[in-house]
Parts: sequence; structure tokens; C-alpha cells
Amino acid sequence: MMVTITRAMPTPWGEAQTIEELAPSVYSVTTAVHGGILIGKRRAKKLLSERAIKIGIPWRRYLAYEEDCDVAAVFYEHPEYGTWTDAKEMKEEAEQNLRRWYPEYFKNE
Repeated sequence: MMVTITRAMPTPWGEAQTIEELAPSVYSVTTAVHGGILIGKRRAKKLLSERAIKIGIPWRRYLAYEEDCDVAAVFYEHPEYGTWTDAKEMKEEAEQNLRRWYPEYFKNE
């Protein structure tokens, strides 16, 4: 079940306007100008590959994946977090973006 939280919270992109919990310790965050996904560092070690973890930017107790490029790593590995389309389309879109912004993600597969 997804929960939208509307409380003030600092993020790497400014103060959050909305915070949607996609899974335990996985949050989709919007701000007035930007946003992304925050994943608790401990949770990230369980959810994501080392390649995806390297794309995240450490911020407090989270890894931050900004919405334009970095979130592709999260959505490629967990397309079910993309709530606006089906998982197959989400994974395909995420792969295209990863290949554009982080081609090294696919090296040594």
C-alpha cells in the first residue's frame, strides 16, 4: 500500500512537498523544483545491486536518486516502483535511460 506523507522534510533537492512511501524505506519525494527517490542506506544494500548503489548519492541516512537520470537505476531493478505505468514499460524506459546516462552500468553483465 502506498502512503503519501505531506510533512516538511529536508531533501537533497529542497524541502519536500510530498513524500510517497513506495516500499519500506523507499520514498518518492517531490519538491517545488525537483525530486527523486530516497532509499535508506541499509535497505539499499538489500534491494539494489552494487552498480545501482554506486549511482545513488549519499545523503544523510539515505541514497538519493534524482528524478532526471539516477532513478533509472532504481526503476530498472524495481520497475514495480513506477506507479504511473506497468512494470514492463517501466523497466524498458529505465533501461533506455540507464544506457544513455550510465552506460557503465551494463558493463561486465
